[in-house]
This record gives sequence, structure tokens and C-alpha cells, in this order.
Amino acid sequence: MLSDSPPERDLEWSDSAVEGAHKFLQRVWRVVQEAAESATSTPATACAPLKTAHRALKKVTSDMERFHFNTALAEIRVLFSELANFRPETDGERTAVYEAACLGVQMIAPFAPHLCEECWETLGKGTLLANAPWPVHDESLIAENEFQLVVQVNGKVRDRLMVPTDAAEDRVRELVLESPKTREFIGDKQVRKFIYIPGRLANVVIA
Repeated sequence: MLSDSPPERDLEWSDSAVEGAHKFLQRVWRVVQEAAESATSTPATACAPLKTAHRALKKVTSDMERFHFNTALAEIRVLFSELANFRPETDGERTAVYEAACLGVQMIAPFAPHLCEECWETLGKGTLLANAPWPVHDESLIAENEFQLVVQVNGKVRDRLMVPTDAAEDRVRELVLESPKTREFIGDKQVRKFIYIPGRLANVVIA
């Protein structure tokens, strides 16, 4: 119920909402089990799930302080959805998923304490989650050092690239023209013009 409406508003009972909450908690449990099984001693890589976890932690902390439980839960759902779909390829990414899962469990603990104590134990923690301090987000993981650039060829979206936020236009042009997907649409045609809207879009005009 807390996930569907602010606490001060009335809400009608919904069986489907209960089923949805149950499926979400099942997802949490699966993510925790997978994270615990694949955990390594390699330092975490600053990959997408870990960044998402710290962004979520910052927002959830703020939402909880203002009693905005529904938006806090929405943020936690997004995190566990990303964790469920992410497939780590390196030990550093596996550690990142493990750390993100730990943060996610701490965030959802006020709403599902019994399940989260089981999750905490599964994650190999030797203490009670109830006695653990509330985590603090890492601002360095939240700071955006790259953005998604939409790449067009003759005005049609053909690619999307992650580009450093401080990249100059010449560097952005290089990245765009080196992209295999973009090259596929350019082929052997001549690039007549390169239009760049900083932080948003690049359009390659070909003959």
C-alpha cells in the first residue's frame, strides 16, 4: 500500500497490488541469492548498477526523511529491476552487484524487515541488519562524468553513445565516426557536415 500512494491519502484494497508486491519481494530474494553466490574479493567496478544504487540511496534517504514512502519504494524497485537484468562479466562487476544488493536490502529493510534480515544473512553479514547504521551514498559515484549522446545520420536516429561530459566537439566527432553502428549507415559516403548539440545530439550529414 505504501508503494502506491502517499500515506496521508486513502487507498482502496487491490489484490493485484498485493500480487505485484509479492513478485517484487521475490525478485529481491533472487537478486540477493545471485549476488551472494557470485561475490568476489575483487574491488568493485564503478559500473551502472553501483551508480544506480548510490543515486537511489541519496533519493530514498531524502524521501524517507520527508515521509514520501511511495516514491522511495519506486526508486528501490527501479534499482532491483536493474540488478535483476544486469549480467556482470568481470569480478569487479560482480562485486559491484553485491555491494548494490547490500545497499538495496538496507533501503528496503524499513518496509520488509523480516525478509531483509534473511537477505542480510544470505549476503554473509555477521550482524543483525537492524543494528547496522543507515548507509551513506558516495557522491563520486553519483556525479555524471558521461552522458548518452543521440547519434543521427541525415536526421534519423541511428546510434546512442556514452560520451565523456568534458569531451570537446572534435573528440565527440571522432567517437561518433569510429562507432561501428554509425559507420554502417555512413558506408562509403562522404561526410558533408557534422552538427553537434553539446550534451544531447550529433547529426552526421552525408552525401
